[in-house]
Amino acid sequence: MRFDADSGYWTDEIGKRFIKNEFNPTAPTYISVTENGLEGFHLNKIHRLQWPVGFTPSLQEKIEGALALEMRKKAPSRLRNYELMLRGVARGPAPVDEEYFLNQ
Repeated sequence: MRFDADSGYWTDEIGKRFIKNEFNPTAPTYISVTENGLEGFHLNKIHRLQWPVGFTPSLQEKIEGALALEMRKKAPSRLRNYELMLRGVARGPAPVDEEYFLNQ
């Protein structure tokens, strides 16, 4: 695993992206980042965030960047909370793009 300073992610030998999670600094873990969402292991359980349908690619990229920073120190179990929040936003009355978030 090596850190890619250009992207801000850790990558493995095949280029898969990860966030180094230091919620427990003495035993860091890695959260997998894919086009479908994020996945991490904590307290003997896999925790996931799957992207809701309806987000524009550019908005998803921005939210992913914010989550990449946030999930460096938060327990991977928080991923589900973020997923539920994003699903609520996706069910809202307006199209989900940057303009929607900027005008809230």
